[in-house]
Amino acid sequence: MSARRAAPAVAPVVALVGAATVALGTVLPWLTLFAGLHRYAGVAGLYGRLLLLGALVGGVCAWRAWRARQASARYLAAARGLGLALLVASLWLIRNLFVTRAALSAMWVPRAGPGLFVCAAGALLLALAPGRRLTARAAPQLDHRDLGRGA
Repeated sequence: MSARRAAPAVAPVVALVGAATVALGTVLPWLTLFAGLHRYAGVAGLYGRLLLLGALVGGVCAWRAWRARQASARYLAAARGLGLALLVASLWLIRNLFVTRAALSAMWVPRAGPGLFVCAAGALLLALAPGRRLTARAAPQLDHRDLGRGA
């Protein structure tokens, strides 16, 4: 088995990490009230569940791209497209989070949680996964057998 064949593919791994990061962001709190006493995670609402579903589908596409040899470009393109859609949705939800937070009274002590920002970072990773199937290449080995021999 050659070193090039055994090396892990970089693009599907980046996409898989991005999908896992989006899924992690959906279970983290998106909004806290009363200085953190009440936490509302993304999966409490419809948009969080849709982001989780998108992360799962993107993760499956990335996993299939990692396992498939010939069809990896199509799976990576699907994962990148889904990552772009998740990024747009995450940014729209971040905007709406700040609008909602500004509309709440100061008595509620509303704060933005880290969940939506983690979702956006993971979606960015998923969307920017390298286009080609990149593999780590072994360093070229120099041939030192003929050194020191006079010609």
